[in-house]
Formats: sequence, C-alpha cells, structure tokens
Amino acid sequence: MDSQQDADQLQKAITAALRLVAQRSRTQAELRQRLGRRFPAGPVEAALARLRELGYVDDASFASQWVQGRDQGHPRAAALVRRELLARGVGPQEAEAAVAALDDVESAYQVARKAAPSLRGLGKVLFQRRLWGRLRRRGFGPELAWQVIERLWREGEASSG
Repeated sequence: MDSQQDADQLQKAITAALRLVAQRSRTQAELRQRLGRRFPAGPVEAALARLRELGYVDDASFASQWVQGRDQGHPRAAALVRRELLARGVGPQEAEAAVAALDDVESAYQVARKAAPSLRGLGKVLFQRRLWGRLRRRGFGPELAWQVIERLWREGEASSG
C-alpha cells in the first residue's frame, strides 16, 4: 500500500473509533476488536494511539465509571465487578484500582434490603432462600450472604414486633 492509502485507512479507522466511543465509553481492547474486523492492525493501533492522546480512550477512567455505575444501579461483589472489567479488556491493575473502593458488606446489604420487603410475607425459610439466591447471583460469598440475610430478618422482626 502507498502512503496515501495508509493515511486513508488511518483516517477511516479514527472516524470509526470516534463513532464507537460516541455511542458509549469503550476499552482499548473493545475498540481493537471492533476496528480489527474492518481495518489492518497498523491503522487500528495508530487510531487507538491517537484516541489515547486525545483522551477519548482511557481504560482506568472506563473502569472507574463502570464500577460507579454498577455500584449505583445494580450493586455486585467486588470480585464479580473485577471479572467483568477483565472480560472487557481492562488491565488487572486498573481493574483492581477501580474496585478498591467497593464495600461488599454495604453492597450486599443494599441488594438484600431492596428485595426484603416483597419477601417478608413468605416466611423465614423462603425469605432466606430467595435472598440467598439473589446475593449469590450478584457474586457475594456465602458467609456474607448469610450475615446480611440474618441481619435483615432481625431488622424486620424488630420493626414488626
């Protein structure tokens, strides 16, 4: 390829990458995969370098935003959020730094507290079983799940008694 074709490929790759990050924030790995479907490796890497320079691609920022969104909308255990970030191509250091501020105890309590009112009338066994499943699906460990379930059951008994 001549230099004009290389420049055209690079410009098209940059334009495609900008279109993708305009839709939502993305990791370098996600962009590399998507752009790699249409462009050779050289223009893809050059486009990613340019977007990093411009501040449009930053895996640490992506990880921080992802964790914040998860914690506010649908809390999950730090280990599960870390795995989600790694699966999206965030590096281990960035993923670890992003989840460092998560409090599994508080997150588990928020998940269970939100579900508890609709489960109170089912009796203690079903209350425990349903909350157990919900907490485990969100990545919380068995010991923490039981602690939170017992705490909420005691709180419910105290408020109704």
